Amino acid sequence: MLFRSEAPQEWRSHSPVDRNASRPLDAQFFGTLDRLRARVNAWHARNIADKQALIAAAQQLTTATDTSRAIDEAKRLQAQWKATGPVPHAQSQSLWEQFRGLCNAVFERRQQEYAQQAATLEQAKARAEALCEQIEQACQEGPADRPSGQAKLREWQDAFHALGELPRNDSRNLGERYQRAMSRYDRQIAGLAQRHAEAADANAVAAARHVRAYQRAVIRNDADREALKSAAEAFIAGVPRWPKKAILQALRQSLARAESPEFTQTDDAAREQALRELCIRAEILSGATTPPADVALRRDQEMQLLRQGIGQARQADDRAWEAMRIEWLGLGAAEPAVHDELERRFMECLRQRGR
Repeated sequence: MLFRSEAPQEWRSHSPVDRNASRPLDAQFFGTLDRLRARVNAWHARNIADKQALIAAAQQLTTATDTSRAIDEAKRLQAQWKATGPVPHAQSQSLWEQFRGLCNAVFERRQQEYAQQAATLEQAKARAEALCEQIEQACQEGPADRPSGQAKLREWQDAFHALGELPRNDSRNLGERYQRAMSRYDRQIAGLAQRHAEAADANAVAAARHVRAYQRAVIRNDADREALKSAAEAFIAGVPRWPKKAILQALRQSLARAESPEFTQTDDAAREQALRELCIRAEILSGATTPPADVALRRDQEMQLLRQGIGQARQADDRAWEAMRIEWLGLGAAEPAVHDELERRFMECLRQRGR
């Protein structure tokens, strides 16, 4: 400040003067300077204290857990710093560098967090892409079976949910890619289950034909009856999956009854009649058309169903259809051409019921 250096110099420039005359004036002048210096020093001391308090506050912000709040507070402290008064030059630069360094450390934390968040998002994106590629590759190979396929779906769902947040620009595309792959694999599992069900149904039909071949050999007393029986037993034993255990039991029981007196004493007409009646009942309940030759039998069946309280509804639940299917497999073999035609009609009724 000017009074610290220039004022004394200017005072001394007004000379020469009588020493005795100037002594009281000198005392008054320099006393005034001393009082001014004391007031300035006190002002500087207060300013230094204010700046040191701001430095202490900035120091605390460097360890604050809420970075966004710490940054807002650092900006507020910077505005307060500008509002504080000056300090001696010797201390000014040192105090400013301390304060600026602490504020910069707070601001750098945000940049570090941004960088870390960006890295975390990129890692999640890489994991999501790898997961999608894994599912897509699994779709190329197809599920081995339903249980393992469903287990993989659950595993992939858990893995995708564990990814956390994805980059905003990639989140939608990756989510859609994941859903497409999962849906495709899920459809493959459903298709696999359908193929297994169809194969099981086909095995049941084939096994029934083996049993009928043996039954016809028993009826005719053919020499190869034992060979046909062994073939039927071997086929049944080799089937890996049955639609229902009750179907397997019905086939085994039908095979075992083939040589019973009850079976051998029943004529073809009676066996055919039992098959035809069950076939027509299935046509009634499924709404299928009955061939003209069996229309009279159908009318009789419809009257019976009406008396039983079933005919008006013209429907049966899944358990009733399963019972009819098992009953069909347990019926004795009729003449092959007749049996095959009636079975075709009966199976068509089952298909119409979505079985």
